[in-house]
Amino acid sequence: MPRRCSGNAQLRYQRTGILIMRVLICHPEEDAAEILKKNIWSKTPDIRFHHVRDLTAAYNVTEHHVPDRLLVAASLADQPEAELLFALAKLLGVQCFRLASDQHSMPAGTTGHDLPVFSSASDDIQTIVRGVRSRLPHPAMGTPVSDKAPPHVFCDRALILIGASTGGIDALLRILCHWSTRTPPTMIVQHTGSGHIDSLVRLLNSVTSAEVRAAKHDDELMHGRVYIAAGEGTHLCLSKGRPHRAALVAAPPMSGHCPSVDMLFASAVSRASRVSAALLTGMGKDGADGLLQLRTAGAATFAQDAATSVVYGMPRIAKERGAVEHELPIDRIGPALLESTRKRTSAV
Repeated sequence: MPRRCSGNAQLRYQRTGILIMRVLICHPEEDAAEILKKNIWSKTPDIRFHHVRDLTAAYNVTEHHVPDRLLVAASLADQPEAELLFALAKLLGVQCFRLASDQHSMPAGTTGHDLPVFSSASDDIQTIVRGVRSRLPHPAMGTPVSDKAPPHVFCDRALILIGASTGGIDALLRILCHWSTRTPPTMIVQHTGSGHIDSLVRLLNSVTSAEVRAAKHDDELMHGRVYIAAGEGTHLCLSKGRPHRAALVAAPPMSGHCPSVDMLFASAVSRASRVSAALLTGMGKDGADGLLQLRTAGAATFAQDAATSVVYGMPRIAKERGAVEHELPIDRIGPALLESTRKRTSAV
């Protein structure tokens, strides 16, 4: 009787008749990874391992080779940068586990605490083989907008602005799957290290028919394009004048961040009647003041609700300050933003 398997391992079994499950171990210590391999091999030999020491290498291997399982050291799983890796793994159907650690406390606002914990115990090893799903499986994405669908009428100068932090990568995937080549230009600040911007752009491009790109200074904002703040060091802003262009501004951090959501939102206040803005999951208060300025000036403003936020910080503060016109679960924010751009006035 063939051993039960799933995902990529199942495909390889169908092609070769041999079950070989591929497990990627992301651990900074070679010796610890070797001990883990031996413990698993002693109970389940039909596994092939690949070991990397850091999150960047794990992302590259996952993106290009798609392992069946991903085991991440606690010290790495709890880093904010791990969010990008976990979002990619969920999108590809790779089951993730956080390696057991003597440290039971995890930094507030990390995504690693959502993963099932794996140890070398026999029960945990069998869990990997059986392919039991994560406690928080990745929900199905919305259906991408087809460019062959009847054209939607968007205001010619409409703009969509989005700010996010912890948990925001998964939220952006759910929003941008609704975007098409006709969607109004969209500017996004996601708190992500500058070393990961190319990976983030590739990941977001995989779910949308719009073109996602790292914003460059003086980029003309075009329909069907999404402009991501290109990492640390400069703020992404809307430039003055016509046509709408992006501006990368060298300035100190605002609300504790560079790039800052507040900086992006504040730069668009003079065009508020054409703006639809959303503040998504994240720690702190970045974006709350800017969203209030936009709403006061006439923009349509949205925030992610508590139930679907990984960290209900930025949206909560914005709501408390009266900046939020519509608070919605994440799967309704994309369609709501698009609908609001069809209703933007022709003033300004």
